[in-house]
Amino acid sequence: MSARTLFASMKKLLKVAGFFAVALVVLVVALVLAFYHLIQVGEFRRFLVSELEKRTRLRASVGSAEVRLGKVTGISFGNLALLEPDTGRPVMTSERVLVRVALLPLLERRLDFYEIRFQQPTLKLAGDERGEVRLLELLLPTLSPDQEQGPFSLDLRQLKVEKGELVFFDRREGQALAPIRFRDIDLTLRRLSGQALLGSPGEKAPQGGQSKRVGPGVDFALKAIVERNGSGARLESQGKVVSPDGELRLERMWLDAETQIDSMPLGLFADYYGSALPAAAMRGKIGGRVRWRGIPGEQVQVKGAVELSELEIDAPQFFAAQIAPGGARVELEVEWQPEEVRLARVDWRSDEVSFALRGTLNWRHKNDPELKLQFSTPFLPFVKARKYLPLRVFGSPTLEQWAGAVEQGEISFVRIGMDGHLSEIRKRSAPGMIGFEAELQDLGGRLPGEGHLPWRGVSGRVIVEDGVLYYRGIKGVFGNSRISELNGVHRGIMGEAGMVEVRARGEVDLAELGALPGSRLAAPSMAQAHAQLKELSGRGKFDISLRKAAMAPYQAEGRLAVESAALRVADFSFSQVRGEIGFSPKEIRLEKVSGLMAGAPVRASGILNLTGRSPFDLTFDSPGVKAGVVAKMLLGLGSPEDPGTVRGTIRYQGALASAEDKRVSGTLELVGAQFPLFRQPLRDLSGKLRFDGGGIDFQGLKGRLAGSAFEFRGQWRYAEKPQLVFALNAPEMDLGPLFTQIGDATGEWYDRLQARGRVGIKRARYENIEFSDLQTDLVLDRRTWRLGNFSARSQEGAIQGSGSFTDGPENLSFAIESQVHGVPVKGFLSWFNMKTTEVTGNVHITGRLDSSGKTGAERKRNLNGAFHLELEDGVLQRLSILVRILNLLDLSRWFTLQLPDINQQGIRFRRITGDFNVSRGVYSTQNLLVDSDDLRLSGAGKIDGVEGDVDLVVAVRPFPRVTSAVSSIPLIGRGLAAIKNSFLVASFRVSGSADNPIVIPAPLSTLSEFFFGALDIPKSLMGLPGEERK
Repeated sequence: MSARTLFASMKKLLKVAGFFAVALVVLVVALVLAFYHLIQVGEFRRFLVSELEKRTRLRASVGSAEVRLGKVTGISFGNLALLEPDTGRPVMTSERVLVRVALLPLLERRLDFYEIRFQQPTLKLAGDERGEVRLLELLLPTLSPDQEQGPFSLDLRQLKVEKGELVFFDRREGQALAPIRFRDIDLTLRRLSGQALLGSPGEKAPQGGQSKRVGPGVDFALKAIVERNGSGARLESQGKVVSPDGELRLERMWLDAETQIDSMPLGLFADYYGSALPAAAMRGKIGGRVRWRGIPGEQVQVKGAVELSELEIDAPQFFAAQIAPGGARVELEVEWQPEEVRLARVDWRSDEVSFALRGTLNWRHKNDPELKLQFSTPFLPFVKARKYLPLRVFGSPTLEQWAGAVEQGEISFVRIGMDGHLSEIRKRSAPGMIGFEAELQDLGGRLPGEGHLPWRGVSGRVIVEDGVLYYRGIKGVFGNSRISELNGVHRGIMGEAGMVEVRARGEVDLAELGALPGSRLAAPSMAQAHAQLKELSGRGKFDISLRKAAMAPYQAEGRLAVESAALRVADFSFSQVRGEIGFSPKEIRLEKVSGLMAGAPVRASGILNLTGRSPFDLTFDSPGVKAGVVAKMLLGLGSPEDPGTVRGTIRYQGALASAEDKRVSGTLELVGAQFPLFRQPLRDLSGKLRFDGGGIDFQGLKGRLAGSAFEFRGQWRYAEKPQLVFALNAPEMDLGPLFTQIGDATGEWYDRLQARGRVGIKRARYENIEFSDLQTDLVLDRRTWRLGNFSARSQEGAIQGSGSFTDGPENLSFAIESQVHGVPVKGFLSWFNMKTTEVTGNVHITGRLDSSGKTGAERKRNLNGAFHLELEDGVLQRLSILVRILNLLDLSRWFTLQLPDINQQGIRFRRITGDFNVSRGVYSTQNLLVDSDDLRLSGAGKIDGVEGDVDLVVAVRPFPRVTSAVSSIPLIGRGLAAIKNSFLVASFRVSGSADNPIVIPAPLSTLSEFFFGALDIPKSLMGLPGEERK
């Protein structure tokens, strides 16, 4: 194309464009002139006021009008007011209102108003008694289309509020709430077209169906700041509202809106919806974006996300303390109906806890909503999640105690369910209204109080349903014990007491089991056994069921297998214990239990009866146990370390703490055993013991007591008298230490013991008395020993007799009757710890003696009795008394006769005789006679055996063989040697200490001088008694 042709075309185009521009300007000028001409008509103001009053049902007034030309073309009115028709109180005021005019209708000389703008309006609204607000009924009617009157038509398609303010007063009955103020309101309401009313393709139709969408609908956009009590938040919302049936009420209109809130105080919600919420107080701020779709009076779907900050909740009916999660994000999807809210999805996430909520809230009973809720959570740190657990709802001290004891670990709630009216849940009137299922992971903690073990690594499931707590697959470590699986049920957790049934398997630390308080054990008998348990260690595997009724101790049923355990019961120690123990509510059964007792193998079996009076029935057998252990167990004597071995079987029946209810039976074989019955124990015991509830049979016992060997056999019958019947034989025995040992015995058995037996000892010794071939019958009756048919030999002589000894707690008493025949003087005196070479011969004694006292000296002072003494065929050597008497004889009057030399030959006698009485340790005689060919001596007097003093009168007749008249000499009295034909007699008085006596002589006299009283001739001479044994 040439340049000329192009230029011509451009010229034509410019001409056309200029034409249209001029036409447009002319048109605009025409429109302006027409608009300016039309608004001069005052009828428009009247038209506008009447339309507002008709559509809002309020009285309207407007100020002066101005024509605004430019970017916005319309009419501006000042001081608009909408007033209540009855009271005249203003509902809405606005400094200025702009009504926009459509331009094309101006060519038809017609005003068409399609938009109203309110600048800085103020609305004051009050809710009715139900809290409902008729705001849409006020605004939406103004957007009704096609209202014409003369040259005017009011076809509003849009309404705007700029910098507005709304004050809302709540007039609900019983409420005294501060008003809510909305300021800086920017609101745009745009009437929807037909296609907009139908919605976008694929969008869910509003409730009521498409055919009913014949009423008005608006698209709105709102921005405002909400304030109450000095706290505010920014609010933005946009969407559309449609009235399906033409009724302009919010609860009947279909809503599709999206709302965004920034930092709104929760107090706004708490004041208006607090009665429906379980919390007593809520503090904090809320923000987020939420979409609303539906008809408020029928059903609304809410979906979006809410941000919470500075959140604090007080709900004492649910939580033990205030919960303050701080910030949280809630994603929700809720379906609202007038009497029900369905929570399709509510997901809560915060720094401390996250959970998901599903369920419904029903308001059929207005003041008592019905809750059907299900909570679930991921794994959460238990310590942080604990304060969010609504434990107060369950009213279970058990749950609160266990939850408060947890110190570590995680918990995941598979579900927490509530099903019931809020008032019933608060009162816990029905246990089944609340339940939960939780999964535990690595929990750790410790219950407060004595006897509770720390736990760690606890995992499994805990379920609460219908007021019953279920345990499923619980495992963990409790102290040093491990539970591999625990399942159970706890009924009645809503109260202080309930029934517990638990089945558990695992490994137990026996030391921790022994440390349990006895008060928590199942039965008094088990608590009694527990009280005797001093030490317990080792491990065992258990499979046990526990059952506990309300206000009752636990009852156990199951099995415990122990391996290498150790325990000490009372003073008995057991080690390397292994075997199985069976439990039931009625008994504990030992099966195949073996171990070491004091290092010796022991097997045990039997039953611990938990219901009867005699709780124990146990059998022990061993190839060899230390004798000290058995003595301690059976007799309560000695030390477990005492030597010897005992093997056999023992059956123990009865109670541990009560001797009256205890029964022991069995068969034991002793080997080198030691039993501390006396001060010096029985040693090297061997033989057999058979015992039962009736008594003990001693079979072939051999041993040593106080260094002396013995053999013993017999029977001990507890209920018979005498209790003990025995035979005791010994090859050699020292009786002194034996009686000393028995006398020192302090056991009650000795005070009650009654025995009868036969004693035979080949060689015996008692202090200084030596016996051989000793045989006697022995009867023991409560510390009194009676000897009968006693016979023995001593020093080539014989001893026979009887006697009794009473071994009292404070003193020893005895009474003996004896006959001693042919015992040499030296041996006889040695019995009394006396030594002499001055007298020889054989002693014959017959008599009775008795005494009592705590010590030997005291018994010497209390000695009483009488005896006859006779010495035969002996020699008197150098007796101190006899020497002094002979030295005092005047031999010059005896002519040429000469006495034998007493220092070299002694005085040989045929017999020395005398009768003695003993009273309180003093010996007295009246007929002591020494019969000898060389010297005849007679005397009478006393010797104090305690003080050692003598007081004797002695008559001596030397050379009895010099006269043939000797055989015819009569005796005056019982010991006086009378002399016929004036034969000589000497007289002496002996007094003082027996070791150094004083001898006072008298002159030689004839018999006639004697009769005339020249001499005091004694009747007898008392021999020197031996000292009493100490």
